[in-house]
Amino acid sequence: DAAAELADQPSGGGLLWLHTRGFGGPWDAPTPVIRELVEEDDPEPPVSVVPKDGPIDPVAEPDARFVAACRYAAQVAVLDACLGAWLDAVDDRLRDAPPRVVLLGLRGYALGEHGACGIESPAPYNEARHVPLLIRDGAAVAPGRRWAKGLVPLSATPNMLAMLAHDESEPPKPAAYATDAAVDAAACGALTLRGAGATGLRTADWCLIAPHTRDEPAELYVKPDDRWDANNVASRAADIVDELLPRIRGVD
Repeated sequence: DAAAELADQPSGGGLLWLHTRGFGGPWDAPTPVIRELVEEDDPEPPVSVVPKDGPIDPVAEPDARFVAACRYAAQVAVLDACLGAWLDAVDDRLRDAPPRVVLLGLRGYALGEHGACGIESPAPYNEARHVPLLIRDGAAVAPGRRWAKGLVPLSATPNMLAMLAHDESEPPKPAAYATDAAVDAAACGALTLRGAGATGLRTADWCLIAPHTRDEPAELYVKPDDRWDANNVASRAADIVDELLPRIRGVD
C-alpha cells in the first residue's frame, strides 16, 4: 500500500519512488470505454489486452492507426482514473501534510506516425521522446490541481532532484524542469538521439534522422515548427543535410 508507506515516512521528509509498466503492460481498458471513442462508421477496435506494437503499413492497414489511437486513448483514461484514486487515498491518509506528487513518463509511445507502433521506436522521432510530467504540490495548492508539460530533457535525473528539493511556498514551475534541452543551442549545441534503426541529430533549427543503413536517405525536419517530424525537407535543404550528416557518422 503506497499511500500507507508514504504516511510512515519521517516527518522531516522522504522519497517514495514507484515505477509502473505504463503502456508497456496490458491494455486493459474496458471495452465500453473504447467504444465510446468510436462512431458508427468507424472501424471496430479488437477486444484484446495486447498493446499495439510493431510496424503499421498505411496501405495494407488503412485503419490501423485509428484503432490503435482509440485503444491508447481508452488506456490513458483508465490510468488517469487510477491516478485519481491513488491521490485520493494519499490525501485521506496524509490530510494534514499532503506530499508533493510527481508523475513522470520515461518513454513516449508511437502510434503509427512514422509507420510503427510501440515503445521501441525504430528511429528517434519526437513521439518517442514526448512524455507527460504532472506535478501536484499538496502544500501549495488545492488537491487535484495539476500542471503538465510535454517534453522532458534526456538528462532528467538532476532536474528531478531539483524539483523534489523545492521548498518554496509557490509550487514548482514545470517549465524550469521540463524543457526541450535541444533548443538551447548556446548550452549544448546539438543532441544526438539514438534509435534502433537510425540516429538523430537535433540542433536549435533542425532535426536530422540518419538510418543506420547508409543506402537509405536521411530525413530533415525544421525545428521547432515541425514538432511531430511530419514534413521531411531533406530534398529542399540538401546543404543542411550535407553539413549535419558527418556529425552523426563521424566523418570529415
